[in-house]
Formats: sequence, structure tokens, C-alpha cells
Amino acid sequence: MPSDWGLFWRGVGERVRLVTTFDTVEKAELRLKYAEERQAIAEQIIAESDDDDAIDRAERVLARSSKLVEQVSERMDDIVGRADDRAERLLENITIFEARRTERIADIEARILERVEDPERLERILNRLDTEREKVANRTERLTNIIVNRELPPEVKERLRHAAVRAQAAASTTVDMRAERKDLLEAVRNGEEGARDAFRE
Repeated sequence: MPSDWGLFWRGVGERVRLVTTFDTVEKAELRLKYAEERQAIAEQIIAESDDDDAIDRAERVLARSSKLVEQVSERMDDIVGRADDRAERLLENITIFEARRTERIADIEARILERVEDPERLERILNRLDTEREKVANRTERLTNIIVNRELPPEVKERLRHAAVRAQAAASTTVDMRAERKDLLEAVRNGEEGARDAFRE
């Protein structure tokens, strides 16, 4: 598990590599790779440590991952404008990443529910994860529109469509979860018996 110092130097290395990469698709590929690595690190931090500092570190690492994906999304028009195999492969990788990201956020959420006792802190963390799910849903909707409107080989289009549907389905549960969670958090705050167990389920 990387230390804060290790993460700092990793970030420096990532930024140097991105600044010295000029091809739009290659830069997006790097950002996606770094986002995936950061997400895996956040999961590792939460899995291997129980203390509050570890959860804070994992949140910061996950935020960096999110920022990298947002930067890829901001350049989507440039990427789509490139009618070549690399751009199509990148589009497919982005769609698959978003589908997995929602599932991995659910895994992180489950671990946090087991560890964080303070209801206010728990609500704050869960709200951040819900916000990330909403971002994934928005990016996936944009990707779906691109997939529908772009000329792609049928097998690529079908794989992309399947991954996008999976990501949208997972992300769309956020609104329902928020309403239910609000009531359960209030019950936890009030010390109602069985509320925390119900919340974790």
C-alpha cells in the first residue's frame, strides 16, 4: 500500500508524463490507466486498514481518479473525431471502465459501511460516493449517445452498448438509494435498535 509520500511522487510522475504527451488519444489512454490504478489503490487502502486516516486517504485517491476520468470526458469530442482503431479501442475501454467503476464504488461503499461508526461522517462519505455515481451516469449517457451516433463496426457497437447499459443501470440506483439511506441514517443517529444493521444491508 503506497504511503502519502509514495502517492505524491506517483502524482508527480503522472503529471510529467501527461505534460510530455501530445497525442490526444495517447494522453486519454494514460489518464484512463492512471484513473484505474488510483481506484485500485483506494480499494487496497480500505481493504488493508481500519483507521479513519486510511479512509480519508482512500477518499483523496478516489477523488484523483475521478478527476482523471473527467479530463478524459472533457476531450471526448476530440477523441471521437479521430476515425481510427485506437480511438475506437479507447472508446471501448472508457465504456468498460465506467461500467466497472460503478460496481467498484459499491464494493468500497460496503467496506466503509462496515467500518465507519459516526453517522455524520458516514453520510458525508456516502454522499460523495453517490455524487461519483451520478458523474458516472452522466458520462455514460454521453458515451451512449456517441455510440449510437457514430459509425462503428457492429460487434464493437454491441460491446460498447452492453457496457454502457450495465453502467447506466448500476448508476441509476443512486436516487432510490439516497432516499432510503436518509431515513436509515436518521434512525442510526437516534440510536434505534437494529438501524445500523438495516443500513448495512
